Amino acid sequence: MITQALKKVLVVDDFEGVATLVKEAIEDINYTVKTACSAEDGYLTYLRFKPDIVITDIEMGGKSGFELVDEIRCIDPEIKVIFMSGYSDKLEDRSQSEIDTCSIAFLPKPFSLDDLYDHLDHFGNASCH
Repeated sequence: MITQALKKVLVVDDFEGVATLVKEAIEDINYTVKTACSAEDGYLTYLRFKPDIVITDIEMGGKSGFELVDEIRCIDPEIKVIFMSGYSDKLEDRSQSEIDTCSIAFLPKPFSLDDLYDHLDHFGNASCH
């Protein structure tokens, strides 16, 4: 069951098709979603939109998803983040404490919509706050 306490999501991916697919899937379960095509656009969209959750690709042209999240965390240290990547070893760069406190999750590409929904539900779980 999807918990919707966290209702605003920002999706950042330099492949428009991926961002659109994720956006439409999340909108189907009644989230409000904005997209951005780069880390730079993602940061500006974050400032205007103030999402509860950021879903971002790791490897993008220009700044990476990690750099984007580091910038956002200067403003909102507790932002929930789902990193997407086809390279599972990329998450090893993040601290274990972020993973342990439920502030980040990793969604390997390709992924199923059920996997995406499970991560959103996990962030809505009271034990992760």
